[in-house]
Amino acid sequence: DPVKTLGDHLGMISMIEGWAFHMERLMLDRGYLEFYAKRMQELGPSLGFNIEDIEKYTKVLKFFALKLQLLRAGRMVIDPSIHSGNMTVDEAVKFFVEDCLQDEGFARNQVSYYTEKQGYQACYYAGTLHLEALKSLCHDIFRDCPLKESEVDEWFYRMFLQECGFMPLDLITEYIVKKALQEKQLMSSR
Repeated sequence: DPVKTLGDHLGMISMIEGWAFHMERLMLDRGYLEFYAKRMQELGPSLGFNIEDIEKYTKVLKFFALKLQLLRAGRMVIDPSIHSGNMTVDEAVKFFVEDCLQDEGFARNQVSYYTEKQGYQACYYAGTLHLEALKSLCHDIFRDCPLKESEVDEWFYRMFLQECGFMPLDLITEYIVKKALQEKQLMSSR
C-alpha cells in the first residue's frame, strides 16, 4: 500500500499534517462552513463588508474548501512522480492546472517548492487517508458492540488526542487497535 508506506516513512509529519487535513474535512462534513458563513454575515458590517446572499457565500466557501482538497490530493500524485522521474516539471504544472483547478502561477510555485522539499507535501493527504482508515478500522472492531457511530468517533478522537500525542502513524495505529480490541473485550464481558 503506497499510502501506508509514505505515511510510515514520513512518520510524525504525516500524523500532524494528516490530522490537520482530517479535521478540515470533518468540519466541512459536519456543516462548519454553514455556521461560519452565518457568523460572517452577522459580523460582516462591523468588519466593513456585507454578506447578503448567505447561500451563495456558503457555496463559495465550500468550493474553495474542495479546491484545497484537490490541491492536497494532487500533491500526493505530483510529489513522488517528479522525484521518481515519472513526471516532468511541465507535466506537473499541467496536472495542477487541469486536474486540480489551480492557476498556472500558483501551480509553478508549488512544483518548484516540491523539487526542493520532497515528500513533505504528500504527507497531508497520506496522513489523512491513514487516519480515516484507522477510524474506519475502529468502527469495524466495534461493529458488534452497542455503540452508536458517534460514540465510536468520540472514543477514537479521545484515544487519539489524549493518549497518542505526536507519535508516528504506525505506532498510533498499533496502539489504538490494541486499545479498541481491549475495550471491545471489556464490553463483551459486561
